[in-house]
Amino acid sequence: MDYNEIILEAAKILIGVVIGTIFTAWYKDFKDKKKAKQDLFIRMIRCRGYITIPQVLIDDLNAIDIIFKKDKKVLQRWATYLADLSLPEHQLDWHRQQALYYDLLREIGNLVGYSNLDNKTLNSRYIPNVAFDAHYSSKEFHDELLDYLKSGNQLYKVLAENAKNNPPNGNAEIIQS
Repeated sequence: MDYNEIILEAAKILIGVVIGTIFTAWYKDFKDKKKAKQDLFIRMIRCRGYITIPQVLIDDLNAIDIIFKKDKKVLQRWATYLADLSLPEHQLDWHRQQALYYDLLREIGNLVGYSNLDNKTLNSRYIPNVAFDAHYSSKEFHDELLDYLKSGNQLYKVLAENAKNNPPNGNAEIIQS
């Protein structure tokens, strides 16, 4: 064997190792990105049954731009959903938001291998009665407390205005506003 053959064989081995390493790194990166997309989708599906938006869903929604940066359809659905979430409170429509969220879930699901998701599947969820009852009673208490505080504030304003317009006689104190 002469030197040219030895160099050629060594080069083949070296090139094979380099190509194998590059392919292995690329495949691992591909699998990691696919797993991240699937994990995000599963977490978003789990959170669809929550009464309030949990922090994990907020974190996942904020990661969509990064994780799906090459998937134009997902980014378009996310932009539409985000625009609807950013509307002022008096323009909010829960049913429209839910429909946009389901569209986003369907698009991500199609991308990660969960195709043919319909609204019935997406809308089926389990909420324990105890959790729902606790949430409802807490909301009811919150609403009653707000009404009470608002009425007290209004009463104070009426009394202060009345005291300002009709000063008391003698040494009585005037209500300060």
